[in-house]
Amino acid sequence: MLYPGPIVVIGCSQGGVLALRDLTGALDPRWRTSVFITIHIGRRESYLPELLNQRCPMPVLHARNREMIERGRVYVAPPDRHLCIEPGYMRLRGSCAPLRGAWRPSLDAKSPSLL
Repeated sequence: MLYPGPIVVIGCSQGGVLALRDLTGALDPRWRTSVFITIHIGRRESYLPELLNQRCPMPVLHARNREMIERGRVYVAPPDRHLCIEPGYMRLRGSCAPLRGAWRPSLDAKSPSLL
């Protein structure tokens, strides 16, 4: 099944956390889209969903492997995992693929399923 709605994809480095907080805090839940965020966090523990949930009117959570995508949610790439959206399916896929540049997750990770 093709994904039935619009998506927004956001990427930044570690210095972008405050901008992400402001941006997600301004989201309108009536928009009914899905938002995907990748930030260069590396292997560190990430509290980004908890931080963004303080201001974001939509639920923010770490993406889980093969999770069904739901409208009105914000998905964050978990630490040390690339986040890829499978074409044609309403699923998320985390992959512990090779580093892209010096990062995992990476903003421009390539997945064989996207070719």
